[in-house]
Amino acid sequence: MVLNEEELNVIAHADAVFIHFWAGCFHQVLDAKKKYHFKLAVDFDVYRDFDDMEQYAPYIDYFMISGEESLLYHFEGFSKKYDGLFNMSLAERGSVTYFRGKCYRVPASKVEHVIDTTGCGDSYHARFVCEHLIHGEIVEAMKKNIETEPLARIDYVKAVDGLTMQQIKKVQKPMLVAMAVYIGKTRLIDNTIWD
Repeated sequence: MVLNEEELNVIAHADAVFIHFWAGCFHQVLDAKKKYHFKLAVDFDVYRDFDDMEQYAPYIDYFMISGEESLLYHFEGFSKKYDGLFNMSLAERGSVTYFRGKCYRVPASKVEHVIDTTGCGDSYHARFVCEHLIHGEIVEAMKKNIETEPLARIDYVKAVDGLTMQQIKKVQKPMLVAMAVYIGKTRLIDNTIWD
C-alpha cells in the first residue's frame, strides 16, 4: 500500500499515528514523522532484527513487539539511548515497558476464556497509546478511550503513587491504576500495580 497525497496530508496534520511495521506505507509514514514531528507508535509484532529496528529508534515514540523475556535486554538498551517507550508483550506473562532505563512490568490477569475475534483489543491499545502520546496523562488517555464505547459509563479511573496513594498524572514507579466502568448494567473493576 502506498499513501496518496490526500492520505499523506491527513497524516501530516495528525497529532499521533499508530502503524504496523509490515505496512507497505511504513517508510512514507516514517518520512512524514521526520518532517512533521507528530507522535509515532509502531507495532513491530514478531520482527526480530534489532539492529535494523534501532535505525528507527530516534523517530519512534512508542515501540511495540510481541516477544519473550530473553529479548528484553534489547529494549532496555534502546531505552537508555533513545527517548521513546519500548513495550514488549509477553502474552500470558503480561508485558514490560522500558522508559529512560526504568522497567515497568505489568502481569497478565488470569482468565478462563479469551475471546477477541474483532481485534478490539488492538484497537483499544492503539487509541490508548495515541491519546497518551498526545496528552501525556495516563488517566485522561484511559478515559478518552473508554468514552468511545457507547455502552460504557465511567464510575472512576485513577492513577496514584504506589507508596503515598496521592493522585498522579504521569507514569511513574510504583503506581496503581484503578478503574470501575459500567458496560450496560455490568460494573467492571480493574486494578493494576506497576512496581
